[in-house]
Amino acid sequence: MTDKAEQITFDVDTLTLGELAAAETASGLDSSTLLSRSAHRLLLVVFVQRLRSSGKPPSWQDVENLRLQDARSSISDSPQDNPSET
Repeated sequence: MTDKAEQITFDVDTLTLGELAAAETASGLDSSTLLSRSAHRLLLVVFVQRLRSSGKPPSWQDVENLRLQDARSSISDSPQDNPSET
């Protein structure tokens, strides 16, 4: 992995309850799992970014099928709120 992967940040304080609930529903995972494991957190970030940009929840499977490089670029191309969490 490159150092760029280490620089991806996400402020969980910007999550709404609805976004977290949509991610739980789509993934079948509870919020503690989504927030505590780094791979799940990356999936959550991509899910929320796509949800915010389109207004509708993406398929969790589509998010899971992204290549790591594609996920990183989709996150880094989007404006970030006050990023503080990785």
